Amino acid sequence: LWLATNQGLFKWDGYSLRKSSLGAFILRLAAGKTGLWCGGPTGLQRYRSGKYESYLEDKIVTDISIRDSELVASLYYTGIAKMRIDRLSAGVTIYTHRAGLPNSFFRSVYLDEQGSIWVGTDGSGMVQILPFPFKIYTQSSGLANTMINFINRRNGKLVVGTDAGVFAAAGDESFYPLPGIKQNRVLFVGDWPDGRLLVGSDDQTVLYKEDKLGVYHQSEKLWDFSAIDLVQQADTLWIATEPGLWRYCKGAR
Repeated sequence: LWLATNQGLFKWDGYSLRKSSLGAFILRLAAGKTGLWCGGPTGLQRYRSGKYESYLEDKIVTDISIRDSELVASLYYTGIAKMRIDRLSAGVTIYTHRAGLPNSFFRSVYLDEQGSIWVGTDGSGMVQILPFPFKIYTQSSGLANTMINFINRRNGKLVVGTDAGVFAAAGDESFYPLPGIKQNRVLFVGDWPDGRLLVGSDDQTVLYKEDKLGVYHQSEKLWDFSAIDLVQQADTLWIATEPGLWRYCKGAR
């Protein structure tokens, strides 16, 4: 288990916690067959076979998304980087405001099955890149707030956590708020193993259950603080929160 913290990258081997040699303040992690990818103020690093490889060293990486052999990373105010993991020697493609991106801080990124890159911004809405022309979704698209903190997919629909709650995509043109979910600042939204929806907001982390009409009802309140990420490993859930890391194993905390 790898832990990204503002004091550096740590490794838990089941018995002890050790700090790695990687620099401090890791913002995001993404793991796959190609190794462990780490993003932060010192760029993008890959850990595999006991060694670190550095990429985008002059950039600040705020989020990472991997699908198959492609990796995309949001780069603070710079733009979006796209690279083929199996052909790293081919270089990196970077999309900036000159290519159509708004001149904004980029908070989040998500690479979907079609190859589209979804970019969450700090007040300019959500941007869709490739394989279609650039498209920006804002308040006119149904997003009550255009600060996009987290992007995910649920039941085939794109879902986003914003500063005004959770919104889901309705077709290709608009978004709507998920009914029943509190409309406050959401930092994380993701699936719980039993089908419920986990929502981490400024002041609480709540599990919601969806009824037959598509309305969400609070099922269980976990904490009075926010979850910010979740990873499932076999029967164990690891949940990153603002105060620290929580472990759920076979229903027990």
